Amino acid sequence: MAVVVAFIYILATIVYLTLGDSTRAWGGFNMLSLLLPLAAVMYVPKPTSPFGKDLFNFAIGLTLVRSLYTILCIYAELSWVYEKTNYFTATVIVCFLAFLVYSAITHKKL
Repeated sequence: MAVVVAFIYILATIVYLTLGDSTRAWGGFNMLSLLLPLAAVMYVPKPTSPFGKDLFNFAIGLTLVRSLYTILCIYAELSWVYEKTNYFTATVIVCFLAFLVYSAITHKKL
């Protein structure tokens, strides 16, 4: 179950960074995509498979990087935020795809 929660969290992050703008609806989506997986993780057991553990750790690292990027965006100029968010999103997508390829190559089971 934790693997499903981690997948949903990572995909919600990518959706928010790709499609989101500065409207209240996307702000709400951002908060829900952070808080609901956190609440779910408190109740589901941690994954025991190697892939599940790696995916869970990837989601934890993504949360840390996403938080640091949010802090940078608070103090940066608006034009910087709009320009760099595309780079940040591309980096997140490439890292996630690289993670999936690595897991497929090493034949990690769910």
